[in-house]
Amino acid sequence: MKVDTKTRTQAVKDYLSQGSLRKKAAMYKIHRNTLWRWVRWYKEGGTEKLIRGEHTEKHWRRTPEIIEDEIVGLKELIPSLTVRKAQDMLKQKGIQVSTKCIWGIWQRHGLIGFVKERLCTSYREYQNTTSVSPRTKQRIKKMISEKNLTGAAKIINSCSVFPYPEIIKEIPEQLLSTKRQVDRLSSEFGAIPLSVYRRKAEKLRMKLEKQKMYYSSLRAGIEQGYALMWLGEPKGMLELVSILRRKTKGLRDSGLCFTILLFEGHALGTLLRIPEALKCVKKCKIIIRNLPDPCFFMGELTGLYSVLGYYREAISWATKALKGANPDYRKHLLASLAGFLTTAGDYRAALKVLKEGRPKEWDYHSRASLFRAFAYLDQGDFQKASAFAVQALVQSKKEEIRRFLHLATFILACCHAAMGEKKKAEVLLRKYNTLFKKYRLEKEYLLRKILLGDTNLPKKALLVPNLRLAYLSYQARISLKAKDYQKALRYARSRKLFGLFERLVLFYPEPVVQLLKKGKNSGLPRAFLKMPAFQIEPFVYHLRFLGRFSILKGEKPISRLKLSPKDRSFIIHLSISKVRKIALKELYRNFWSQSLKPARNLSHLLVRIKRNLSLPSHLIRIHGDFLRWDFYFTTDYKLFGETLAQAKALKRAGEWVFAKKEYLRAFALFRGEPFKKMYDPWSEHMRGVILNELESEAIHFAKSCLEHGNKKDVKKVLEKVVKIIPYSGEIKALLEA
Repeated sequence: MKVDTKTRTQAVKDYLSQGSLRKKAAMYKIHRNTLWRWVRWYKEGGTEKLIRGEHTEKHWRRTPEIIEDEIVGLKELIPSLTVRKAQDMLKQKGIQVSTKCIWGIWQRHGLIGFVKERLCTSYREYQNTTSVSPRTKQRIKKMISEKNLTGAAKIINSCSVFPYPEIIKEIPEQLLSTKRQVDRLSSEFGAIPLSVYRRKAEKLRMKLEKQKMYYSSLRAGIEQGYALMWLGEPKGMLELVSILRRKTKGLRDSGLCFTILLFEGHALGTLLRIPEALKCVKKCKIIIRNLPDPCFFMGELTGLYSVLGYYREAISWATKALKGANPDYRKHLLASLAGFLTTAGDYRAALKVLKEGRPKEWDYHSRASLFRAFAYLDQGDFQKASAFAVQALVQSKKEEIRRFLHLATFILACCHAAMGEKKKAEVLLRKYNTLFKKYRLEKEYLLRKILLGDTNLPKKALLVPNLRLAYLSYQARISLKAKDYQKALRYARSRKLFGLFERLVLFYPEPVVQLLKKGKNSGLPRAFLKMPAFQIEPFVYHLRFLGRFSILKGEKPISRLKLSPKDRSFIIHLSISKVRKIALKELYRNFWSQSLKPARNLSHLLVRIKRNLSLPSHLIRIHGDFLRWDFYFTTDYKLFGETLAQAKALKRAGEWVFAKKEYLRAFALFRGEPFKKMYDPWSEHMRGVILNELESEAIHFAKSCLEHGNKKDVKKVLEKVVKIIPYSGEIKALLEA
């Protein structure tokens, strides 16, 4: 029927008020029998009955609703029930139905689980889309556009299944049935906080269990399991696995069995119970072996292998899964493969794969930033590596911070270690260990423990390839024997952990330096060996300009600096550059815009810098139209940005105590007004940028402190900031409040 309910109602009312069936039917351009049918429906149930006519009537041979509900109820009560057993149970109740009829009803209600034509662990893939007619779908959309959400919800709840997440998420939860609430929840993964998602899934699972709808409770349990997996709560996952196992006992459903094994393997791997986790892997592989098209299952298995640290196997299975993956899942697999290749040290392939795979996933951008950070670290570009690590923290959502805080701070620690700043690297490795223990991130905690020189590890830790490699690298550093270093190198290559090995070597450079002195091959790339950590006399300078200007080489300040304000401004300009070359035109415009001989001025300035920093001439030079330099800078301003990013990430994660410490560390880096007595255009601009940033961050911190009832730190920070920015009215107002 193509006539809407409003027109039907009007036609019926016109006929009932004036009579003449033929005339009214002709007026509305419909057959008189059609109008008479509408009148009959209207007399039976009013306007609501007319709505029924818009979707296709049930077939005359379709099973009555009472019997259909009975058949659905049996499957809900006993998820492992077969068609034959269901038929026998119905016969005992005096209901005669064929096995084909039972199967058809289960299929319409999405209760058949695994289907060979569509292999996936998500139950939504197995819902029968033909159970909702296009006309019904359009009518629901129209009702939603007209803000008739109650009416739309009634129709949605009456459907056996409703596999349209884009529509169902428009309906408020309270208007939906419990089963439809599970469908709505599954479309919100990544859109709402995972902690909220987990609680919702758990409540729905328990509610369905009370209603004895155990099959539907499995769906809610799966959603809860994925949330627990992302949140990194292994004990909660094991408890859920035992509940799901009881519900699925005797159920022959490859998708459900595989998913439960996946949850169990992730939980056991996180708890370092590697032998038990490998048993789960073995069972998963048996399921995959018996499937005709298991690319999705292969892809999910790669994630489990990566949790265990088996990156060689993860790369192999990801490559197999890509052959039969659909376009959307292919993008997801490529993003995962990029991470595995980064760990394996194949950065070119990782970046190439990353360009091809751009999935629409909520955590993709954060992961991509981390992969790029590792790639730039391998090239010795510490500025870009640290910038991408900070960007990953900034982009990360609350639920991602647990995982990304380790990786981002590990990259920053690697950058400091590569530049020979061991103390700063150790501070970054040590300061979050309490938090990692709290989050039960045992592998991350133990890795940092080894890097800090503590090898008192539980035996189970050495079963994890990542931790075993770290232990072997540490042993090579202690013994300084070439055979111990080669043993660690061989293990890294065989396990596809060469990228991780390169990062570990930055903390243990002594064996590499020893080999280089003897003229032996270290097995590391040439570009990597150019890093300051492997040089006898590294040229790395730390600039402090957030207050009184000073330069440190290594851990010691350079005394008797004879630099003019313009010389100091020029060095700062080099230190915060994102690349190690600057166009001469830019330098002339920033520092000698009025000079007739800017090239001569630049030459004299470079002589003064070389003399003050004791730099060899070849490390800073003019090449064509650019100024290039081959030494390294770190600055207190860069450290300020990194510390702030960590503070904000911790605040989003709800760790205010840790966040407050990082905020205070960041503000402690300011010792006075930056760029004091520097009046060139570039310095004036940068002074404004930095002071604006300081002011906005101080105000943000003060408001956050006041929310937590901490006035002491507010006063401490703002009194310091107001000395640097005395003209800030908002800060003065906060101090007076």
